[in-house]
Amino acid sequence: MPVAGMRTAVNELRKKLIDISKRNRLTNSRLHKPRAKQIYVYDELSDEIFKILYLKRRKMRFKPALGDAFSVPDRDEAIYVPPWHGDMPAARHTDSFLQTKFTREALQKKLLTLYRDASSMEEEQGISVLYLALGFVEWYERESSDIVRYSPLVLLPVDLERDSARGQLRLIFRDQDLDPNLSLRAMLKVDFGMALPDFPEDEGWLPSR
Repeated sequence: MPVAGMRTAVNELRKKLIDISKRNRLTNSRLHKPRAKQIYVYDELSDEIFKILYLKRRKMRFKPALGDAFSVPDRDEAIYVPPWHGDMPAARHTDSFLQTKFTREALQKKLLTLYRDASSMEEEQGISVLYLALGFVEWYERESSDIVRYSPLVLLPVDLERDSARGQLRLIFRDQDLDPNLSLRAMLKVDFGMALPDFPEDEGWLPSR
């Protein structure tokens, strides 16, 4: 088979393997499920996180909530973060900490679960599955539906690392090309006739642009 024909066949096979069903967290993220294998970060700016992890290649840590009780964010609080209108981001937006609503113990348990699951997946299947979602698309299956769904827009490949068995887990960028959410792209095309563009090849590009 000619090279061009093989490339076309591979692309068609990839399309068939992409899951656009609501079972896929890349098209239907369950942001309000406290038991989900995810950590919700709140009161942060996607552009600043992108600068720290991707552009500056710095490490970040997760910050537990103050107080003793774990608070599950409600729908509006979990999704909507007002845009920053100041001249300069606040100090909490440019430091190396990602704010969460977990207690220290609950946060450590979540991080260890993600760390072990990701390590096992990489050892068994040779693939990395940890991503940091920056921004979500809010969508409905039909105009008459009142069930809101969310899909991550920018997926930043990351890893969790620690320097000892009891060391704190830190978030680092995994050296990998940035790609759009392919499941979201396929779903938008099939279900809504919309096209999700590639990321611009621009060194000054940020998730908000």
